Amino acid sequence: MVVCHAGRVFKMSAVVLLIHVLFLLTHAPCSAAEPHLSKAISFDHDCFIINGKDVVLYSGSMHYFRCAPELWKDRLFKMKAAGLNAVTCYFPWNYHERVKGNVDFSELENFLDLCKELDLYVISRWGPFICGEWDNGGYPEWLLTEGIENSSLRTNEKNYVELVKRWYGDIAKVIRPRLITNGGNVVLAQVENEYGGGADYKRGVLKTCYQMVRELGIDVPIITCDTDCAWDNDDPVMADIINGNNTGVVRWSSIDRVEKRTSQSRREEKNGPTIVLENPGGQGMFSNLINLKMDALDARDFTAVNKTIWMEGGSLANYYMAYGGTNFEYWGSSYQSTTYADRSPVRCPISEPGGLDESYYAIKLIGQWLKTFGTLEVRSRPLANGAAIIDCKGKKPPKIVEKINGNAVFLFVREQEDKDQQFRISYMDPAIDETITIPSKESISLPAREMIILTCNIKVDETTMMKYCTSEILGIGNIKGKTIITVYGPENGSGQVCLKFIDRPQVVGTEDYTWNDHASTLEINYRHTANPQYITAGKVVFIAINRELANTTWMAELNNGESVPLISNNYLVKNQRAGEGFVEIESQTFEGTTHLSTYLPASPKSVELNGKPLDFEYDKSVGKLSLNYATPEYQFTEITFNEAKFKHEDFSGISGWRKIDLTQSLQAQGILGKGYVVYSAKFEDSNSQNMVVRFYEGSGRTGGANSAMLGDPVMVFINGQYVNKTSGYWHYSKIEFNVQKYLKKGENHILVVLERMPHASGSGGGGKIGIGEPKGLAAVSLIGGGNKPWQKMIDGWNIKVGIEGDDQSYFKPEFDDREWINVPLGNWKNIPELESYNGVCWYRLSFALDLKDEWQIPLYVEANISNNALIYLNGKLIGRYHHVDWQREFYLPDSWLNRHGLNVITIAARNEPNEAWHKIGDNAGVNSAAIRSYKNCTVRTNKLKIAF
Repeated sequence: MVVCHAGRVFKMSAVVLLIHVLFLLTHAPCSAAEPHLSKAISFDHDCFIINGKDVVLYSGSMHYFRCAPELWKDRLFKMKAAGLNAVTCYFPWNYHERVKGNVDFSELENFLDLCKELDLYVISRWGPFICGEWDNGGYPEWLLTEGIENSSLRTNEKNYVELVKRWYGDIAKVIRPRLITNGGNVVLAQVENEYGGGADYKRGVLKTCYQMVRELGIDVPIITCDTDCAWDNDDPVMADIINGNNTGVVRWSSIDRVEKRTSQSRREEKNGPTIVLENPGGQGMFSNLINLKMDALDARDFTAVNKTIWMEGGSLANYYMAYGGTNFEYWGSSYQSTTYADRSPVRCPISEPGGLDESYYAIKLIGQWLKTFGTLEVRSRPLANGAAIIDCKGKKPPKIVEKINGNAVFLFVREQEDKDQQFRISYMDPAIDETITIPSKESISLPAREMIILTCNIKVDETTMMKYCTSEILGIGNIKGKTIITVYGPENGSGQVCLKFIDRPQVVGTEDYTWNDHASTLEINYRHTANPQYITAGKVVFIAINRELANTTWMAELNNGESVPLISNNYLVKNQRAGEGFVEIESQTFEGTTHLSTYLPASPKSVELNGKPLDFEYDKSVGKLSLNYATPEYQFTEITFNEAKFKHEDFSGISGWRKIDLTQSLQAQGILGKGYVVYSAKFEDSNSQNMVVRFYEGSGRTGGANSAMLGDPVMVFINGQYVNKTSGYWHYSKIEFNVQKYLKKGENHILVVLERMPHASGSGGGGKIGIGEPKGLAAVSLIGGGNKPWQKMIDGWNIKVGIEGDDQSYFKPEFDDREWINVPLGNWKNIPELESYNGVCWYRLSFALDLKDEWQIPLYVEANISNNALIYLNGKLIGRYHHVDWQREFYLPDSWLNRHGLNVITIAARNEPNEAWHKIGDNAGVNSAAIRSYKNCTVRTNKLKIAF
């Protein structure tokens, strides 16, 4: 009987053994081969199999259309550095086919090819409905010109299906040559999205989409998301569609939802693996969430949710979003802010400007573990009556699940009381059919809300087995015949590892160990601190660090498949290059001192930092290389604007009118797109009292401040005077107001300025969604008559698409603004003749930059504007400012800035009465603006070269 000095030991009973055998038999995986799939990719109940090898898909969502193309590589690299091996992405129909028949996939093709270059799999999401907090849920506006009404969307209506078939055919031309089956990197194809509920027509729609992609030669697994009818395994088509789980916004405190939903997927998906397509990683932010009181998710929530997915049998987990990015122009849905999926309560692991959130390091630690143990764990099975928590003084001991694969053991332990816990674990060791209690000395520390995975019975090399370790394993490296095991845990927490050798090894680096001659096992005790503890035992190098240091520990890849850990406080290790006898490492660091250590079998010949010699220390006894270097301080000088070049829109001078029929929506008359339109009409007055202005559903809806649908902002002018408005935040299907004081005898002139905002992103289907709705002015009528009321419709309307600033490109940096006046910001009354102007005003703010090339210095503009506005950077529309929204900071994409020269920010602001914020002529327009840096992701690039 092998004891390993690990406390109580019990023999596995015959009953327990029988239960375990029966469990394995009833949970045996399905055949890995599926007849419709090629040898390049197949799947069984446990995981996907790519080119003959089990693959765990650890993915993050990134939308190429929400990121400047020049920055894709940076964001994708950071995802890969976190251990993600796949990217999940929607294909928005309206983005690629803005005009019917004019399809442009150039961005998508470049993005897919870049993913291939970085060795990342792609999980493709075809739509046609994507939601994605995207305008119209991805549907192009021109569908309305084809007679496709809202009620036809997401149904099997003939004309709609034909258009979807054509769209799928266009996508297939891009995707088919990039499928894994054709040597590419696209491994899955998703049809439809979030089509829950039991309506029969939904089942039919899903089957139609499936048949389309199969007929187009798409021979990779077909998936869908949050569409439970795909679990109907009695239907051969449904049985061939894998339904992905969507956890929503969950956290440690609501972890039961994750358990139940993932285990349900495991039960229902009898023919395929368990996949979670959307778990917390950033969540679309709604402008009406400013009143939402909700604690932010932290790294512990990310850790608990995602480790629970693997505990419950997951084989694919996707963070939605890993990188959220920006809703440029008018692409975000109507309730969206400019920054996407990157605000409390859920933040993206990679922030909008490319910074690394604490949640990034949480997913990185999981990613590094999966890289080492993922394919072993994914085929493990929970052991009934397996591990137990013992010697715990908490009221509610941590939850523990023991999973085994052969002799390998995985112990999933999750804290449940929101308190730090101390305990020991009793688990069944299948290698010896006995119960082991660990640790034999002290106890395991588990901080509040944390979850850990302990790994037991792992082969280290040909002569060594790791029986157990009470710390989490960060990674396993190797160099010159040595195996390097790096583990981490809470600050100052104790740990114990038990290694089984053939012969007793020499131990260096600690005296706190016990050798069991009978069992040939070595128990080593250690502590997790910021000072790495290096211990060698035979051919094993064991390194213990605390969690904070583990966050920023990266693996250096050497020649011949060798690797060593770079234990440091480096922000990010970006590029590596290894040659015979040297390794070059390009890393990013904050200002201050960087501490780095690693294992090398011999002292390096030299170390250089940015081409200059760097002092180092080498501890020959344990092979520890240590070095420190300083990154100088770099302070970006804030740019504050006191004045701007200014011009206001004079709507009376508009030209280029065309006739418009108000009985039809804008889309029905082929007027597509977003932004301003101006309606104009002349009418004779007959002593009217009131005016009623009505809008189509897509421009004004009945609802309140908590509705997910926002209307289109409108300004009404009569005879040159501003008379009324809708803000767009509140929802108006019509506005009615007294008009007597604005009218004159005889001919009158009315202008209605409407800003076409995005549609909702929608949900549901078959006419039950707020997408595809018509937009525009529907009718304007005059009411009068007193006791004998009458109503008169105003007709003879003309329309102009765009305003003067659009036509003249006021927003482009090369625009000549020398004739514009200079105005102070924040003091509207000083602008001559405009004290009470209401309309659209243009501001141009010029600034020069000279940024150091070795520094990554992301910038943003912070503005205080009294009403809605559009913000442009060097000619590109980077954001929409909403006066009731939380967003006042707007990211300036690095690649769209002139880092060494002149830049122009242009703001088109609506100046109009807004009783909640200001009075007419009092602080209207742009009150202040400044360029600032994101200090939490301002880093310097350093190049380190180690020769050995």
